[in-house]
Amino acid sequence: SFLCPSPGAPAAAVNSGLYKKQMTEPELQQLRLKINSRERKRMHDLNIAMDGLREVMPYAHGPSVRKLSKIATLLLARNYILMLTNSLEEMKRLVSEIYGGHHAGFHPAACPGGMGGHSAPLPG
Repeated sequence: SFLCPSPGAPAAAVNSGLYKKQMTEPELQQLRLKINSRERKRMHDLNIAMDGLREVMPYAHGPSVRKLSKIATLLLARNYILMLTNSLEEMKRLVSEIYGGHHAGFHPAACPGGMGGHSAPLPG
């Protein structure tokens, strides 16, 4: 038989080894099955989340394109977020430069006609 802490045992007692319960083989096997099941579900959920992230990342999709690894997906996502952040900051800077900082909350799409009545193309 094996020794295992009771489910409600205080952490200090469990960690010190003072509070132990003997587990029978069937109990140990049942515990192992529960642990394995939780781990399978955790990995399944992680894989679904990674697939969802891959779907929205800008890289080639298709049957002949190899699926990105988890680490490659996370690194690509990080770099993509950084790139988008830099692009947004640059766009804010350009809008501020064009409008002299007077229209900090300016959103062209929110204006009638798309550009708030400006018909001339933006410099660029």
